[in-house]
Amino acid sequence: MRSILVFAGVYILSLVVAYVVGMQVAEYFFLQEEFTVVMFALALFSFVAIVAFVVIYVVQPNVKWLGYGAIGLALVAFGIEELPALADAVARRSTNPYLVGSAQDRAIAASLLLPALVMLFIQWPLLRRHWLIARRLEHRMLWPWFTIALTCLLALNRGGLELIGSVLRPSPSDWLVGLWTIILAIACGMLLVLALIEWSLRRRWLARRAACRADVTAVPVRFRGKADIQPTQILGACRNWILALVAIVKG
Repeated sequence: MRSILVFAGVYILSLVVAYVVGMQVAEYFFLQEEFTVVMFALALFSFVAIVAFVVIYVVQPNVKWLGYGAIGLALVAFGIEELPALADAVARRSTNPYLVGSAQDRAIAASLLLPALVMLFIQWPLLRRHWLIARRLEHRMLWPWFTIALTCLLALNRGGLELIGSVLRPSPSDWLVGLWTIILAIACGMLLVLALIEWSLRRRWLARRAACRADVTAVPVRFRGKADIQPTQILGACRNWILALVAIVKG
């Protein structure tokens, strides 16, 4: 029952976040009626993804297969984005006269792939964590998840998308493109440094946890007001007491 609730919660959370990201991308590309097709594709992809993760969770005895499944689902998302039927459905519902050709392809790719990848980045680590906790294994990772979440918050919104778009595809009339490039480069550098710091802290923390677990069996038994006594000394004392009692009985 608990696993069912976990899967349901992860599915709802990932779907909501993917729709929020998709709406930000749709607003950037001025998608209106076209976005309904993308929403349907995202809903279908999210259902396929969670079913695939459930099957892997139940069948495979190794948690690595959840990661392999996430990679496979990412490839499926790229395959769905390349389907001609999706482009035709978007073109039939398009109300933007400027959204044609390569501009339409970029809008479809961004509005479908970005939410789909965010969805996988939510489902995979949460289900991996639940799998490992259920088996009482170490579930923490070296991935800088705080930095990844911060990067998504900064980039996957209207302002972040405008900044990235103005640098990657500058307009001839945008005379501030040099400033936007500098700002984007500084932000990327700061996020990279933050990711390295977080990775280093996580690495040290996990090393300390592993050392503590390794030392648990070697910790001596402590009695209040007495010196530390090793477990082998306790066993030796018990054996001597038993031998003494046997000698008394026979004597």
